[in-house]
Amino acid sequence: MVNGLNFRAGPDTSYAARGMLYANDEVEIVTYRNPGPDQWDKVRLLRSSAGGLPAGSVGWVKQSYLTPPTCASAPDDQCQLYGGG
Repeated sequence: MVNGLNFRAGPDTSYAARGMLYANDEVEIVTYRNPGPDQWDKVRLLRSSAGGLPAGSVGWVKQSYLTPPTCASAPDDQCQLYGGG
């Protein structure tokens, strides 16, 4: 994940940013929208973020800015979204 990734209220840049995510913040993919190069993922924070968002917060991020999961430990559906596993 990039440093300073907008955590948005919806799957597009027209939605308000609810906060920022940083490189070591971990998220779980809940669902996705717009498959392909413009894909957005709805994610849940696994721990409080470095930017101050509480654990369990749900928001949207552009998938191309996320680091793909390690498929040995991630759920199969998440690996498939990223072309692995």
